[in-house]
Amino acid sequence: MIRVEGLHKSYGDRVAVRGLDLSVEPGRLHALLGRNGAGKSTAMHCMVGLLKPDRGTIRLDGVDLADRRAEALRRVSYLPEVAAVYEALTPEEFLALRGRLFGMDEAAIAAGSAAWLGRFGLADRSHEPMAGFSKGMVQKAALAAALLTEPRVLVLDEPITGLDVVSTLELKELLRELARGGRTVLFSSHLLDVVENLAEWVTVIEQGRVVAEGTVAEVRRLAGDAASLEAAFQHLVH
Repeated sequence: MIRVEGLHKSYGDRVAVRGLDLSVEPGRLHALLGRNGAGKSTAMHCMVGLLKPDRGTIRLDGVDLADRRAEALRRVSYLPEVAAVYEALTPEEFLALRGRLFGMDEAAIAAGSAAWLGRFGLADRSHEPMAGFSKGMVQKAALAAALLTEPRVLVLDEPITGLDVVSTLELKELLRELARGGRTVLFSSHLLDVVENLAEWVTVIEQGRVVAEGTVAEVRRLAGDAASLEAAFQHLVH
């Protein structure tokens, strides 16, 4: 569902991603792990069209991002670590804007908005400007907007940031539900205990390259039968 081959991206003299190869299969919860500065966010930004790679290819659901950009990006939704919303808008207005930009009809927008805002506990706040929302509430509204368009690929950069314990549990179950329904979910997280209990496949990158990948159990074996994913990660990146 996501196929990255030979991805390179530099910022001036600093190389952020160097020859990255990544394959994310349909219906899989796939975690991308790495230290700060390892290239995770840069790679994700290239995958969702926010950055142009120096070289390499990216295919989303079989569509080449460089050749058929608009078609490829209609298949993906992206949620950054710090969600960006128009704070003067209400959640309902924000989702309506996104739906219209994607060409959805008004009935589908209304039904989808009600469903997702209700799912994230924002139904009773759906008519309030988001300027007064907490970070966690903004994150939920942004995630509802990302899911409104029914993307085949969901890319999440630190999605649990700002969420309380109950919301974190709800999000984990939602991601499992989406994967069971055939959606592809690629996410990054510094919370390795969460990753260990959630991810079906893990890719560890260091200095813009893949250093290990596989199931959680396989990654732990690659690190000398480490006692936990956290211990394996520490071994692999040092």
